[in-house]
Amino acid sequence: MLGPKLCDHLLFVNAISDCDTTFRLFGLGKGVAVKKIENDPVFYNQAKVFSEPDQAKEAIIAAGEKALVSMYGGAEDEGLDSLRYRRFCDKVSKGTAAVEPQSLPPTSASSKYHSLRVYYQVMEWKDTCINMRPEDFGWNVVDGRYLPIQTDQPAAPSELLDVICCSCKKDCMTRRCTCRKYGLPCTNVCGECRGVSCTNSQLPDLSNAYDDDG
Repeated sequence: MLGPKLCDHLLFVNAISDCDTTFRLFGLGKGVAVKKIENDPVFYNQAKVFSEPDQAKEAIIAAGEKALVSMYGGAEDEGLDSLRYRRFCDKVSKGTAAVEPQSLPPTSASSKYHSLRVYYQVMEWKDTCINMRPEDFGWNVVDGRYLPIQTDQPAAPSELLDVICCSCKKDCMTRRCTCRKYGLPCTNVCGECRGVSCTNSQLPDLSNAYDDDG
């Protein structure tokens, strides 16, 4: 009744979309993957990679990203990072509420580990995971438990993570100023100086902000 395509890749459909051991994709259930198997040749071809043993990790990661791009409605030649950015811009331009990060497609760094876990789980269900270690396929052992690796990239660029503000009452001249201590200029989020009235301020260069007519 399900048809040969879905029956052949039912394990993959379960593991990539909504499985306790791999991870759950926010906002996407098994129904999306079921429809993709039946109607999307790109998604179906990636599913084949996850059904065969002894696949190279590079092939698994590439196939997993293409499968996720398909599930999130991206173009065939599009990557997850560009799709995520495009969806973010679309939500910002058309919406009035703050964009929730979980509503966006995952990053390629995150999907890499998700794809490896999906492959391992499918191989385990098929009893073909001989000599395969979970630690090599997207999990870390913490206190005797396997926990999924979420990503190997920082949560945000260092320029954002390094934003620090001070609440100095004087001129921010000493290392008691939090900003100066970490080698950062004061900014407009600092309590007293607002990044303009202290010796640690760094005013923006506005020399090119106007044309010759001012």
